[in-house]
Amino acid sequence: MICKHCGSENPNISVYCGQCGSVVNEHQSHPFTIVGDRLAGFRNPPSPGMTTLVIPAGVRVIQSGAFKECTSVSTVIIPYGVTDILDHAFLNCRNLLSISLPDTVTNLGVGVFEGCTYLRNVTLPRELADISDKMFFGCENLTTVNIPPSTFRIGWNAFEGCKRLSGVYVPDGVSLILDRAFASCTSLYSITVSQYATVVDTAFEGSPCRVSRR
Repeated sequence: MICKHCGSENPNISVYCGQCGSVVNEHQSHPFTIVGDRLAGFRNPPSPGMTTLVIPAGVRVIQSGAFKECTSVSTVIIPYGVTDILDHAFLNCRNLLSISLPDTVTNLGVGVFEGCTYLRNVTLPRELADISDKMFFGCENLTTVNIPPSTFRIGWNAFEGCKRLSGVYVPDGVSLILDRAFASCTSLYSITVSQYATVVDTAFEGSPCRVSRR
């Protein structure tokens, strides 16, 4: 099947183009298991050539482990209206390069991007209150992250092992940085946090980071 938007052939993908993410055949149903507004994952094993995931409009919750181990996917398109992405939803999607989360998302579960080793860029939603435990654990190629002003907590092991992370802005609203949150971030040399924030002693273990207060 030929994608009318980018012209690429999609022999194994009947709904979405694996190159640009456009709808290939809008008359065929999507390839996901969806109950109400909750997406549980693929109905059948995805094509090994699928590089783009397009979450359908109307989905509000992406359930735990929905796309774990989808190693061919490099881009995920999440529509406005999604509010919750639960634990380990994208666990070990090691070729995922970038993801932009709409501002409707208010909850990101434990380890949601854990093991996404090639993830480089993430746009976090403005109303995210909690950087959950192990959210970016082992994301070795993540270079920068802007934590939203609404965030008050950075969880255990949240950025542990992000070896290329060199720029983090921590807003004044962050009042708690937990165990090993930035452990083994070997390219992170300085960070500034609020004078009122509680920073656990092991938060920067194995990192050369100097913590300043403002």
